[in-house]
Amino acid sequence: MPANETERTLVLKQYEILLPTPDRTLDRITALAAHLFDVPVAVIGIVDSGHIRLVSSCGLETTEIGFAPEYPAITLLREAPYIVANTKVDTSLLTKTLATEVAGMEFYAGAPLITVGGFNLGSLWIIDRKPRVLNEKEFDSLQHFASLIMDRLESSLNLSQVLTQIIRNKDAARKTSLEQSEVISSMGHELRTPLNTILGFAQLMKMDNPPPTPSQKGNIEYILESGWYLLSLVNQLLHSAAIESGKLSLLQTPLSLFAILEECQTMIKSQAQKKNIKLNFPRYEHELPVYVLADETKLKQVLINLFTNAIKYNREGGDVTVEYSQNTSGVTRISIHDTGSGLTQDQLDKLFQPFNRLGRESGSEEGTGIGLVVTKKLVEFMGGEIGVESVVAAGSTFWIALPSAERPQIKDQ
Repeated sequence: MPANETERTLVLKQYEILLPTPDRTLDRITALAAHLFDVPVAVIGIVDSGHIRLVSSCGLETTEIGFAPEYPAITLLREAPYIVANTKVDTSLLTKTLATEVAGMEFYAGAPLITVGGFNLGSLWIIDRKPRVLNEKEFDSLQHFASLIMDRLESSLNLSQVLTQIIRNKDAARKTSLEQSEVISSMGHELRTPLNTILGFAQLMKMDNPPPTPSQKGNIEYILESGWYLLSLVNQLLHSAAIESGKLSLLQTPLSLFAILEECQTMIKSQAQKKNIKLNFPRYEHELPVYVLADETKLKQVLINLFTNAIKYNREGGDVTVEYSQNTSGVTRISIHDTGSGLTQDQLDKLFQPFNRLGRESGSEEGTGIGLVVTKKLVEFMGGEIGVESVVAAGSTFWIALPSAERPQIKDQ
């Protein structure tokens, strides 16, 4: 067996996987070759151990031509284009093998199919039932057809390799992400226990008798404020890890959008009053009921986070306006517009990156840089989308789009 036959066989398998039967592109090539050279048969053959696989043929019904296994495949391969003008005087194994399937064959010509790595896969053969010759132009055309076939195969192989690498990278990233989520989850639970203990003792100290001095009270308030902030961060990290690892449960039901918005408005009202922010919610009494398909708890969490940001990063005495719309594609969009400082394009590009506060780390407003990341994951987890439009010095509009739903039927008692 030739030194490179084992390697050639391995390479052959890579290409054979990419060759469906039928392959319409290759079938067009063999049909065109048969027409151009005015021959009854044109085939593309991949030479393997003990057989030639015809991956495309014009004028021949069979898909495989066998030959004696004691003959190595290399015996049927040619390294350059060739012509057998009269098969009656040629006794080569290739001639005998092709003649077993093409009755009355008296002429054939072939152009080898050579990979970019130099491995010979087989040939494009044109076959006639009468002796003939090819002129120089026809001979060149046969080589061009073989090159066209290999361009098709190489493109498919490259695409396959790219897709395989993408899948591998995605699987590796997924595995890494899951491992990171497990670590975050473990650390989060370990941190939450002592944090709760610290907060509990701080609250007891605040209610102590005799009461703490003004100085002590200030320190206790600082402990509580910092502790609640850190606990909030831990909880958000745990939430993000749960979504990433697929451990978060989801219960989607038709929900009244108006009812959800009213509840959220009640929860954020005091926060808006502290900054003299005017809340502009839709007037529901003259509107037809609107329902969305979502998880109630998670939808409230998403909206509260967006409302909180719209208030937090708004100007003193600004507005927060809530609007909704429905389209014919069965999607309901909820938009939340603020009159804050707006976001630059660079900030928009980094908006959903974890722990990125977009240059506001030194500002007066607290934040973890993870709230919007969790919000985005929750929206997508519910089958929705989230987006933002912003104009510097004019404000931002965050929107979420969720599947619309029919009003739930009330069952008779």
